[in-house]
Amino acid sequence: MKKFSTAIIIFAYIVVSAILPVVTAVAGAVTDTISIYIGYFGWEEDQYIEKATFHWRELDGMFGGVLGSHEVVYSYFSGSRTYHAAARGFYIRDLLEYAGIDFGSISRIDFFTRDQTIGPYRSFTKSSLFDMSRYYFPYLAVDEETGEIYPYHGGDFFDGATRVEAMLALEDYTVWDNIGYMLEETYDSAMFSTASRFHLFFGQLSPSEANTSSAAKYVYKLFITFTGTPVLSTEQTNIELKVGNNFRMIVNVSAEDTLLDSYVAENLIWSSSDDSIVSVDSFGNLTLTAEGEAVITASFGEASVSAVVRVGADDVVTVSPESESGGGSGNGGGSGSDGGGSSGGGGSAVGDESGAEAEGGTVSAGNTEIAEDASEEQADTPVEIANPVIPLRENAEVVFLDNVSAVYLLSPELMDSDEYAAWARRVLGRNANDNGGEGALSGSREGGMGSDAIQLILPLQVKPSFLWVIALAFLAFFILGFAYEVFSFKKRL
Repeated sequence: MKKFSTAIIIFAYIVVSAILPVVTAVAGAVTDTISIYIGYFGWEEDQYIEKATFHWRELDGMFGGVLGSHEVVYSYFSGSRTYHAAARGFYIRDLLEYAGIDFGSISRIDFFTRDQTIGPYRSFTKSSLFDMSRYYFPYLAVDEETGEIYPYHGGDFFDGATRVEAMLALEDYTVWDNIGYMLEETYDSAMFSTASRFHLFFGQLSPSEANTSSAAKYVYKLFITFTGTPVLSTEQTNIELKVGNNFRMIVNVSAEDTLLDSYVAENLIWSSSDDSIVSVDSFGNLTLTAEGEAVITASFGEASVSAVVRVGADDVVTVSPESESGGGSGNGGGSGSDGGGSSGGGGSAVGDESGAEAEGGTVSAGNTEIAEDASEEQADTPVEIANPVIPLRENAEVVFLDNVSAVYLLSPELMDSDEYAAWARRVLGRNANDNGGEGALSGSREGGMGSDAIQLILPLQVKPSFLWVIALAFLAFFILGFAYEVFSFKKRL
């Protein structure tokens, strides 16, 4: 009968131990994860950035986690009663260092719990929680009548006192109205419960410090507040531009964490001292509308950086009729202005910056008109391309050099035409320059050609179809297999 009763008690203990964590978890208290958020003073809760979230198994050294597991006894005083805890968990200092937090830059830590929905349950300065010495007092006792503390053994409170670290307990056992050294002698790790995970314990600064209520249960996230503010800087402090220019102001952010750098950079507040001269959007892009001077400022909280923008008149280039025509003359002897000179049999070429040699005819990159003199042997009439720009094939890879100012993608139909072949031969012959150019057919400029010379673009190199690759692979395997069978057959004969 006694054995049966013992078995019933053991079974009931197992059932309760299994059900209790589930019940508390359903009630929204116990959590399996702990999250760490980072930010600065003055930030709202929703501005703090999530740095990391860990499952308790990842942290618990007893189950192969990365943090050492410690078993510690803590003492507390409520103002009229004693409260003691035997706990096993990881030190908060180790958790923050594992998460990549710069420990020396911390100003404050807020602890949020499941049983409090608004704001943090408890807040500590970094100095109070980590830098000041906190203790466990094994002989802390309270007079039941007066509520005053006294050393139970009659000596000094600090006799046997142990300095303790702030901990988030994975499991613990707590008692009221007890003496610390007695708890040490009577408790067993089998008495631990995970029902309060994660449970904050931190010890006492002095025997009389009353902080019992701050031993928070169900901690699920920490807010780490750093000292100072993000630092904003820019190398573009004095900017000189023209009306109509495009410009983006770049601001560098230096915060305590790279995540904070990105967050601040994406949430800068931009402003202009005079929008009628320079306006700025939320990305730092400037719009220059009038001559004058304005100050552009980027700010975040108390941090800010400014730059002076001076706007001048837009440069207008006047082109005379003589420069437009290039001043070309017949019989191979002509002269050109800055707009682009040409020489050749009675024709001319128009260029934005410099001239291109031609034997006769006109080339314009603006309207893609290609015309040749009717006297050319290769063509009787001009070739006119109405719309030579063809959409890129899907997944096609085309690389154009940065210094190409006018590039056209020619359609396969055009490339296959007799007119294009004749035109290409004429251009290739004409562009073979005498100034050290290495080749006529090229995707980039030749050394002696003008900045706006026609670019001949080779057709897209279309990669073989994937189905063709598979078919060829199967054919290769089939041929090899057939050859192997023939060889084996002959060998068996």
